[in-house]
Amino acid sequence: MKAVLDKGRVLSVFFYLFSFSPTVFAASYSDTFVEQFVRVMHAQKEEELYKTEFTNPRLFSSDDQYFSPEKEIAFLDKHLQLLTQQQNVASYYCRFPATYYVLQKHLSHLPSAHYQNCPELAIFIKGVNDISIVFAAGYMGNPASYFGHMFIKLGRSNIKLANETLNIGANVPENENPLAYMVKGVFGAYETQFTSTSYYKQSHVYSQLEGRDLYEYKLNLSSESVLFLSLHLYELQQANFTYYFTHRNCAYEIYRFLYAQPNMTHIGAKPLFYPVHLIAYLNEHSLIRSFEYSPSNKTKFSQLYFAAASEKRKSIDMAILKLQAKESVKVVANGIDKEIAEALLFYGYAHLNEKGDVELLNAIKKLRLFFSGGKAYDKSQFKQKDLTSRAPVTVAVSWENRNYRNGLKLVFRPAHYNQTDRPDDVSNGGKLVFFQTSLFIGDKITLDSLDIVDVHKSEIGKTGQYGDDAFEWGMKISYRNVELEGDGFEGLFSASGYFGDVYFLGNGTWLQYGIKGGVRNNVANNGSVFIAPTLSLTANFNTNTRFSVTVGREFFGDNVSNLGNIVKLTGTSKVNHYSAVSASYDKDLYGKTLSFGFNYYF
Repeated sequence: MKAVLDKGRVLSVFFYLFSFSPTVFAASYSDTFVEQFVRVMHAQKEEELYKTEFTNPRLFSSDDQYFSPEKEIAFLDKHLQLLTQQQNVASYYCRFPATYYVLQKHLSHLPSAHYQNCPELAIFIKGVNDISIVFAAGYMGNPASYFGHMFIKLGRSNIKLANETLNIGANVPENENPLAYMVKGVFGAYETQFTSTSYYKQSHVYSQLEGRDLYEYKLNLSSESVLFLSLHLYELQQANFTYYFTHRNCAYEIYRFLYAQPNMTHIGAKPLFYPVHLIAYLNEHSLIRSFEYSPSNKTKFSQLYFAAASEKRKSIDMAILKLQAKESVKVVANGIDKEIAEALLFYGYAHLNEKGDVELLNAIKKLRLFFSGGKAYDKSQFKQKDLTSRAPVTVAVSWENRNYRNGLKLVFRPAHYNQTDRPDDVSNGGKLVFFQTSLFIGDKITLDSLDIVDVHKSEIGKTGQYGDDAFEWGMKISYRNVELEGDGFEGLFSASGYFGDVYFLGNGTWLQYGIKGGVRNNVANNGSVFIAPTLSLTANFNTNTRFSVTVGREFFGDNVSNLGNIVKLTGTSKVNHYSAVSASYDKDLYGKTLSFGFNYYF
């Protein structure tokens, strides 16, 4: 196909250059036409030319990604006229149907497209009557999905099994080193393209195998827009893009796909772009017709388990133990009700291995058959998270009282969430911070700290049942400017890890406990190797206010005589979707800090 296109391109250029029509070199097109053509080419203006984001551009007027829209349209027009004379124009619109749609709409001499002449395209667009954007909640098993993932769903005539998804993600080599994966993803070392799969398969992977809740936003589109975007999706499967985790990612490419429509408003410059930003944009511009929340089996079982009365939780515990001990399914059924049987089914699908736990999983399936048909729980009973309650990019300013001075602290978090200050599109608890930078303004402005990466994989929400009993872990690499009494400042570089567990205390309150250990440069004679047992209490006062208390003891360093207590108290109260107030107190080997701050999210 590429060879055919290249040959056609050469003939078209020849035809263009040697055409004797005086109007060829003075082609003038309306601003509306040029604008829509630029949009369908996913291009942006850079100085005098436009640059397409396709890394494999199919331009006729240029050999790279830069082009003049007017010149490219003129070349394409001549190429399509030549194909029309050869009665072969379908060879173009079958491959690039959306681009042809735009051209034919404004160049009336071009023939109409007949999609029945395009077997693959005809199958792709058949029966499509709506388009949805689906958000899969954050997943700590894949660095590219820490903040969630988005894909496109094509709805076909209310038949869910016939629905198709278009997914976009980095093309990563097999066995790629995780650290290299993260670094390359940040700096755009991977390419990507849209790939098609069935919605049933896609949702099974995200919702069932990975335990991620799905949020479907059905778009408010006319039938003409549905057709045009379906055509555009078809041709986008042939385009390659450069993939960046923090801005030109799944959410951005979906936005660019939607922006191909002539009536779409530009979202504005965003150096950092996450799924939450796209959801907020869709809401703001009334582009959502309806919404559907699909909790994963993991979420269903966790919510039901912790919302149940203590006696019902004991019944669930006992039923699982009896089935593990291979007691009669009929005997177990006599001791429970339909609601417990269905909750156990959620547990089995979420936490049992289809191969290794096949006997226990089959017993749970049989158990459900002892009760009447129909669902014991409706999806509306499960609590969903407000995906726009907190954007993941933050600027914070706080007043601080430190060991020897007062001042202002400025913090920039290009990507984050944590236990007490997090967007609600991620797992409860935990922490995820990349390149958090803070400045302290006192007698002078100094770099206070740089958290290169700070990850805590929380298991808040786990029930402790077999298969739902994973431990917590974390890692942190950071720099901190330590103030020395009477001796100025010294830079503290550290790398540490964490391993621990969590216990549910009730009423949205959790106890996290574990051991933190790592290495650092020996500042203030506090040792270069350290281990610190820690204990944290995390709780919600209400839906808007969260707090945590952490205590610990650092020991087993180079200088064991200089052990120190660790105390950290943090609280955040939401003001609105864009702001919150916070307070904290920190004490460790290097001093203590009291802070009151204001956070702005965008």
